[in-house]
Amino acid sequence: MVASAGRPPRDPRIEDVVRNVLIQRDLFCQNARYAGDDENPRPLPQLSLADWKRYTEFIWQNSRREGFQAIPSALYFAFYNDRFAGEEGATVSLSPAHLWWLVAPGDSVLLSDGIVHHYTMVSSVDRSAERVAFADPWEDRFFLKEGLNMAGVSAVPVDGVRGLTVTADEFQRIIVGLETIDTPALLERYLDNFPEQRRNFRVLLELGLAVLDSEREDLTPIAAAYLDQALFAAMLAFPHERERIAAVLYLALNVALFKARSSAEALAAKPFEDRLFRLLLDYTEPLLQELLSVEQLCRMANAAGWAKDFDRASRLFQIAIARQPDHVQARHLRAAAFFHRKEFAAAIEDALIALAANGREVAQFQQERDALDPRGATPITMAEQRLAGRRRLRSDIYAVLTASYAGAGQWPEAEKHAQDWHMLKPHDSSPLAVLARARQMAGDGESARQFYQQAADLEPDTERQQMLKGFADEIAHEEQDA
Repeated sequence: MVASAGRPPRDPRIEDVVRNVLIQRDLFCQNARYAGDDENPRPLPQLSLADWKRYTEFIWQNSRREGFQAIPSALYFAFYNDRFAGEEGATVSLSPAHLWWLVAPGDSVLLSDGIVHHYTMVSSVDRSAERVAFADPWEDRFFLKEGLNMAGVSAVPVDGVRGLTVTADEFQRIIVGLETIDTPALLERYLDNFPEQRRNFRVLLELGLAVLDSEREDLTPIAAAYLDQALFAAMLAFPHERERIAAVLYLALNVALFKARSSAEALAAKPFEDRLFRLLLDYTEPLLQELLSVEQLCRMANAAGWAKDFDRASRLFQIAIARQPDHVQARHLRAAAFFHRKEFAAAIEDALIALAANGREVAQFQQERDALDPRGATPITMAEQRLAGRRRLRSDIYAVLTASYAGAGQWPEAEKHAQDWHMLKPHDSSPLAVLARARQMAGDGESARQFYQQAADLEPDTERQQMLKGFADEIAHEEQDA
């Protein structure tokens, strides 16, 4: 089969979403690209290629987790030039010619001549003329003045907007990474056009990880299918390579299995049970679990919790914690599992350990953020995002901790931590509801009524809002009767 000239159009349902989301992301990158002002722009400090890759992979990892509620199958995909291979699971490494096949309007791209690195957005692709245009308003400042040495570059209007156009050959020379939004059907279309890749276990592994790393549990069967193909294609590979594929296939099958068990369809889980049984004829569970990261073990344990298999979840969390006792996510998620089993003392213990470890991470990331040169806008933005992520996790830990103290009837402790939780999430009704209940248990009816009313005012869910208002009204009536 001869590969077609280029990628088929996206599913029309997501075309507007693609443009709107990537335009916003491109604006973010433009704002981060220069310090100074329009009259006196100051280029960002040069990053090493390794650091630059680390920052961009961090963006991509986070962006793929955003998802689209209106279009459940829409995902972010990140592809790297195979000369600049990214971390396993972060990107799919392909040849520049294959990246040319994939590129489409609305995609974000990373360009480099090996010295200057540039992030921009594709405005149009002309397959017949073999040219691609970038919607970049700073072409004269960045590319030409900063000396990006690209023969074939022209700064000409594209659709009425000044921007850069390059030939297909030049695109393949300067492309480092390509980020796109599409459905998983894009991966099948790609393999149909490059069928030799169906025998390339490394590409099949990366395609499976690209879907798996999106953290969309409803799509894990698709990830499992690619990983299964990868394992078959790797029959002649080194044992350690096959074991690595088997481990992530084991993860995908387990997550898909637990997801299926929570569905109403009685036989939904059977295909995954059967494939998992066959996999475990060749590999032992301890070996596969050993090859998974702590984060992957936590994901599998969390999936077991959804299926209410709390014993399985506890065993997996125990493996993760034995490997890394202060791992915040493992302690936090196991605390949540203990809470659902009404083992409140154990939940409190894990949540307190998670809270302390998270506090150390927040302090470390804050120190790293403060040490950065404020002119380095992109590194600072990445550091701020990492810090914000740890603070969001801190709020989630407080949620489990306060609920566990409340479940154990330790209302003074629940109230203390609910106050800290409320400081982190002042517009969330949940910590206020805990504070209300704690004040009510302490006999302070008026404070409880006020907290219930504040919680009701912030609650977006109508049914829950009415319930909170009902609690406030009930206290008010009791005080009147008294």
